[in-house]
Amino acid sequence: MGSADGTGEPLSALAAALRALRAERGSPPPRAVLRAAHRHGLHTLTPNVLDNAFTGRRALDAELVVDLVRALMLHGGGHRELLPADDPALRPWRAACRTLPASKAAAVGSVREPHWYALSFGRHSGAVGSLAFTPSGSLLATAGWDPVVRLWDPGTGRAVTPPLQGHTGPVSALAFAPSGSLLVSAGWDPTVRFWDPVSGEPAGSPLTGHDGRVRCLAYSRDGRMLVTGGNDGTVRRWNVSTRRPVGAPLPGHTGPVTRLLFSRDGRALATTGEDRTVRLHHPVTGQPLTGPIPADAAGPDALAFSHDGRMLVTGGRDGTVRRWSTGTGRPVGKPLTGHTGPVTQAVVSPDGRTLATTGHDGTVLLRNPATGRPAAGPLTGHTGPVGHAVFTPDGRLLVTAGTTDRTVRVWHTATGAALGEPLTHCTAPVVSLLCSPGSTLLAAGNRDGTVGVHFLPPDLP
Repeated sequence: MGSADGTGEPLSALAAALRALRAERGSPPPRAVLRAAHRHGLHTLTPNVLDNAFTGRRALDAELVVDLVRALMLHGGGHRELLPADDPALRPWRAACRTLPASKAAAVGSVREPHWYALSFGRHSGAVGSLAFTPSGSLLATAGWDPVVRLWDPGTGRAVTPPLQGHTGPVSALAFAPSGSLLVSAGWDPTVRFWDPVSGEPAGSPLTGHDGRVRCLAYSRDGRMLVTGGNDGTVRRWNVSTRRPVGAPLPGHTGPVTRLLFSRDGRALATTGEDRTVRLHHPVTGQPLTGPIPADAAGPDALAFSHDGRMLVTGGRDGTVRRWSTGTGRPVGKPLTGHTGPVTQAVVSPDGRTLATTGHDGTVLLRNPATGRPAAGPLTGHTGPVGHAVFTPDGRLLVTAGTTDRTVRVWHTATGAALGEPLTHCTAPVVSLLCSPGSTLLAAGNRDGTVGVHFLPPDLP
């Protein structure tokens, strides 16, 4: 078989050898190969990699070929344990890769080309608006407009438990405990439910108390307290161990509460509401830290704490970004301009050096949060409003999603340069976006009920 990139006979011979090894191991289907590979930590193998390997359409990085061989050896009565990467049995495969032209050795399918695939083991019957990874990144929870929560292995797209059923209406928020031992969900019904992520079974009775839909929730940094906000305008604190309320509901909002956010040090809790205010409370005492902060935001995600917790950032419908002192509630500096339409999201990088804001104008702006000065030129490319943005936890990359153009774009945080072509495999507008704690996986929830997972290889520049 010839190749599309001119590597010729060596590539054809390598592809034939890989097909022969697969046949020798019982011809496992691609899904089984990927499942075994990801179970053993070989997350660089993807459907596209397997297709290129077995057809010879594109040259592969030598270590990808070796990883595929190691995965195949797990099948058909082969090795139960993964062969070490330096096992002598793998030397012929590395030698075969060295016969390929050097200029082609890292072509399409190498670990530097991200791959997108859809979780195909079931789907939601409505938009997937909530995503949560366990702290280890080994489980992904999804929820949305249908009344179920689903748990997946994000490396394979396989459901790990039956659907978690209990809510009687849409599920609006999800969060794993910092320990990963509990999953909590909030619904319109209006209850807050705890789940065992291993079995998928309920973990105790649901929390009740809100008079109307529960819109948002957040764990405290130590995992001892859960905070919920609802359409009744209240913010409620719960002791996770006893499942009892902590003090009285926090007062202040005169309309539905749409977002809860803890500062990095856990000393401040910010809440936003449809009354167009942000309120800051001490999460333990419940005492207000400042007076109400005006926040005419286009969306509840236009809210972020600075790295040290001393400043709060809000985005407005007028296109401005404003900074506020969390000690006094007063403005810090002048409003930041640049967007020509409402600001939809604000997010601060993990090291605190970069503030990213997105807007209805289709642009993404990077600034120094302390000085307000641009950190890079406007990031352009989306053809419609940008509704979601998230930094990878290691801070290397910024990921953005358009609400109408159905694309996800990846940018270098330091330079603002785009990383490759936009990801256009989304089957519908993206309504939620989240990176795994290890910065290797990106999950996107779509309006049509599907979920996509994208690999972000750890050696990307």
